[in-house]
Formats: sequence, structure tokens, C-alpha cells
Amino acid sequence: MIKKNIIITGGSKGLGREIKNYYIKKNFNVVDISRTNQKNQLNSENISNDLKNLGKTTNVFKRIKKSYKKLDAIICCTGSGKKISKYELDENVIQHYLNANLFTIINTINSYLKVYKNKSIKIIIISSIVSKKIIQAPIGYSISKRALDYFVKIFAKQYASSKININLISPGNIYIKGNNWDKKLKKNKREVQKYINQEVPLKSFIKPQEIFPIIDILLSDNGKNFTGSDFIVDGGQAI
Repeated sequence: MIKKNIIITGGSKGLGREIKNYYIKKNFNVVDISRTNQKNQLNSENISNDLKNLGKTTNVFKRIKKSYKKLDAIICCTGSGKKISKYELDENVIQHYLNANLFTIINTINSYLKVYKNKSIKIIIISSIVSKKIIQAPIGYSISKRALDYFVKIFAKQYASSKININLISPGNIYIKGNNWDKKLKKNKREVQKYINQEVPLKSFIKPQEIFPIIDILLSDNGKNFTGSDFIVDGGQAI
């Protein structure tokens, strides 16, 4: 069986790390592009890079092409919803979120198109339910994710004839050991559970294991007719 070659961006922590480890165990060749230097694992290579810089990102793809003449998929997990300022409508604050949540992904895709000359590929982007429903989140984060969702719709239609499939997965409240929800639960379990019970119809957190099967389908031959789709996994919160 021929191994699939995939790139994961933002695989150093959170959901990106969980996805990376899942596909390493499935014996894929995985290249992780993230800001953090990490030790390479079997079937995995880490490349440290700032995806907000298009020139540097394009050079990274040129380096990758020397090892992998064909890529099967790109899974984009970059992004940040961390509050950085109380002045949420400040131009620089909004730009920060656009850079982190939109342009890191646009630069990744543009670099692929330039280096691999529009060859067919499956692109999966992790978005968020903040682009579907107004919830407690920084304004710039919600705006940038909404822009990302619209970008995917436009891109999907424009590149469909090139057999480039691009889809979104929009998780709700993801629980991963060590992440923000884990920390909040340890700090005030009752308050967190109250929020989940009030805001999430199924009264549950989302686990990475619930995301993996969706990615599996999109990467398989059974996913060839999905493009421009948005898979919302949030326990019903965005209803």
C-alpha cells in the first residue's frame, strides 16, 4: 500500500497535535509546519516556519517538494483565539487575528499552488463555530473565522476544475488534556459545566476522536465529491 503524504500546519499543540499524532500512527508521511521546533518522529518531519510570511512559506514548500513530489492532503490547524487586548476594535488587534486565522492559511494554499502547479489535492481547514454564532470570543477572532469560511467557499468553486477539494471542519468546545477547557475545569468545574449545560444542547464537550472520522472520509476516495462543505461538530451549540 502506498503511503499518503500530508502536510499539517499548526501541529505543535491542541487539535493540530492530536491530528498529527493520529496520522503518524496510521503510517502516513506527515510534515508538520509550525512555529515551534519539535523532535522528528517516525514518518514525521517538523519544519519551523512563520506561516504569516508568504515568501518563507513558499520556500518551505520548495523544500518539501524535494522529498515529496506529490502531496495527498494539507490539513490546516493554525489559528488563535487568545484575547490579546481589551481594545478589541483596535485596527492592530483585528489585523492580528486576521494574520493568525486567515492569512496563515491563504499563504499555505498559495505556496502549494505556486510550487506544485495546481496539482489535485485535498485541503481540510479547521475553523470554529464562532463564525456561525455569536458567542463569548474576541471580536477579531470571530471576524477572521467568518472571513475564512467565505474564502473556502470562493476557493472551492474556483479550483474545482483542477480537482482541488477544500472543506471546513468547525468544532465547538474541544476538550484536550492541558488545553484551555481542561484548565478552566480544574479551576471551576461547576461554572464550566453550567455553561456547557446552558449553551450546548447535547451538554457535552467535543473530543478529537470525533473529528478524526470526518477527516478520514474527506481524505478517502469516498470524499472526492465534497468541496466547499462545512462539517460542524459542536453538540448543537450553533443551532
